[in-house]
Amino acid sequence: TQKLSTRQKICAVMTEHLRESGNEQTLRFWTNMLLALDLLTTDGMSDEETFEEGGEVVKVVKDPQFRHPDFRALLAYVDATPRKMKMLFNQSGRKPLRRVVSDLITERIPPAKLPSTFYRPEYLALMMKGLVPWVPLDEGTALSVSGLISELIDIEDGRAFLER
Repeated sequence: TQKLSTRQKICAVMTEHLRESGNEQTLRFWTNMLLALDLLTTDGMSDEETFEEGGEVVKVVKDPQFRHPDFRALLAYVDATPRKMKMLFNQSGRKPLRRVVSDLITERIPPAKLPSTFYRPEYLALMMKGLVPWVPLDEGTALSVSGLISELIDIEDGRAFLER
């Protein structure tokens, strides 16, 4: 989808910029975030439905039922980056609709070969019991959601972003 490719482009631009600047810590976060997006595929992106709220048209965000809830903060950080790093991103086009985060989830089969840490623990337990469709896991990668959150906390503006 457009959402995945936009997020991948943001990560790629940040990775290229940071390779030139030599900021290894921040480069590691963006490199790992790009890898996480590649693993999640379009199936790991949230669904959005357009609604009217108080006379304003908004997008209501519904996370995939399998995806670890910490991805919400990670992806919000990626999405906010072009507004903070205007010298790297062309911000043309119409103003995006305000996104409203909801507790609603969208049911979708996860992509194969995700690390178990990418899963909502409750969903992983259901999968292990055979109550939702089984998909192969990838336990060979060191990439984890908690690791990405830790890397984001170590980035100067990342900690402030998470505290909002």
